[in-house]
Amino acid sequence: MRQTSFATLDAPAPNPSMGASSTANEYLNFLCMLINNGVYNGIKVLREEAIKEMRTIQTQEGQIKSEPKAAEGMPYTLGSWAVETNGKEANASTSSGLLGPIAIVDWCRGYAFVLFSKALQNEQRKEPCVEMAEAVNDRLHSK
Repeated sequence: MRQTSFATLDAPAPNPSMGASSTANEYLNFLCMLINNGVYNGIKVLREEAIKEMRTIQTQEGQIKSEPKAAEGMPYTLGSWAVETNGKEANASTSSGLLGPIAIVDWCRGYAFVLFSKALQNEQRKEPCVEMAEAVNDRLHSK
C-alpha cells in the first residue's frame, strides 16, 4: 500500500487511530485481502488467525454506551461493526470513518465495496450502505 499514509500534514509521526489517507484502489485491495483471509495476490499479508480475531464479536448487548448513528444496534468487532453475525463472529462488517467513506466486507458472499459520499454529512446514515449491500446480495442470489 504505497499510496496510503497514517501521517497527517501537521503531525510529526503517524497516528493510526486517526485513520489513513489512501486511494480507492488501495482501500479495495485491503478489503480483498480481508475477504481472502489475509492473502492478497498470493502473498500472505496477515495470518488467518488475525483475520478471525478481527471478525470476532468483542462486545455483548448492553455494553456499548455510545455508537455512531450508522452503527446503531450492531455488535463491535476489532475496528468495525458487524452487519451480520453467526453469533460469535462477523459474517459481514462495516467500517466508516468520521469524515470518510463507508466500507462493507461480506465474507459469506465473497465481496467488498466502498461507498463514497459526494459531500460530508452532519449525521452518518447506514441506510445507503445497507441498501447497496442488499442490492448486491439480491443480484448474487438471482444468478
